Amino acid sequence: MHSIYSDGSGTIEEIIDAGISVGLDYLMFTDHFNLKPIENGYEGWNDNLLSLFGYEHNDMNDENHYMLFDMDKVMPKDYTVEEYVKTAAKKGALGIIAHPDEIRSHLVSYPPYPWTHWELDGFDSIEIWNQMSHWMEGLTKWNKVWRWLHPRSSLITPTDRILEKWDELNLQRRISGIGGVDAHQYIHKLSIGIKVKVFPYKVLFKTIRTHLLFYDPLNPGDHVIDSKNRFINAIRSARCFISNYKLGDARGFRFWAETDAKSYNMGQSVPIPEEGVNLQVILPADAVIRFVYNGKRGGRVTGDSATRIVKEPGVYRVEVYQGGKGWIYSNHIRLEKEDSNES
Repeated sequence: MHSIYSDGSGTIEEIIDAGISVGLDYLMFTDHFNLKPIENGYEGWNDNLLSLFGYEHNDMNDENHYMLFDMDKVMPKDYTVEEYVKTAAKKGALGIIAHPDEIRSHLVSYPPYPWTHWELDGFDSIEIWNQMSHWMEGLTKWNKVWRWLHPRSSLITPTDRILEKWDELNLQRRISGIGGVDAHQYIHKLSIGIKVKVFPYKVLFKTIRTHLLFYDPLNPGDHVIDSKNRFINAIRSARCFISNYKLGDARGFRFWAETDAKSYNMGQSVPIPEEGVNLQVILPADAVIRFVYNGKRGGRVTGDSATRIVKEPGVYRVEVYQGGKGWIYSNHIRLEKEDSNES
């Protein structure tokens, strides 16, 4: 999300209070070309909520938006895409491609900001579902009032375009997928002089969420640097999944792989024994489950759990639906032949 440090309307304190009020565990701020909140001491724990600060970079055409965390300073605005992706990777920063597949033409003031340099290597993650991109892409002159009043109800699924690209990339190397709200909380002035908040932070914080998995829990007493490092490692390692909170709290979802010898989490590679690998899913409520293999969706399973024995190498993930809308999207698990030397 964005604050008054760039093009958002909320102060850091207001946004943190909104996050605490809806029970969030963390917030990731990505103000444009701005790391001053770190200098001003905002990074760290507030009650049980961890606030981390990166920034959002883009090229001179206002395309190829790139979210960066663990950077010591903001790179020059005139850097090319190749330069800021390469420089960030060299510094060990976490690089996340923001809203990469935007396609729209009906909002002149808000043109699409797509990612156009998929040939580059060095990014760690992709924002596969962005609340504001989704809202604007589905906007028409007929539904704009309804969508303004009910922003949470407009969420359906991530686009097939970005899911296909994400699967394609993961056939080559691990690229984690996250979701984002891209909240700004716009202030709109009515003709009678009254100001109203459009897309309040508190509302958007109850839409798309990214759930991170840790082997040991983070605690408010932990040092912020340690918390940040563990946080970044969880995203880079793809130990996470995305959910649409409007359809229900997804905490409790798990997708993992088992062999006779070991269990494997999302983001990990599994050597395939002769008897195959058991992929397992559990949900906090009944829903429609679909396994996705190398980008191809399998059949539907309805319930609060599912299992599948697989023997083919490739990348596997899970999609979960409620009422025809996307609820949960896992990251991939990679299956490899036992004699494979890949990590």
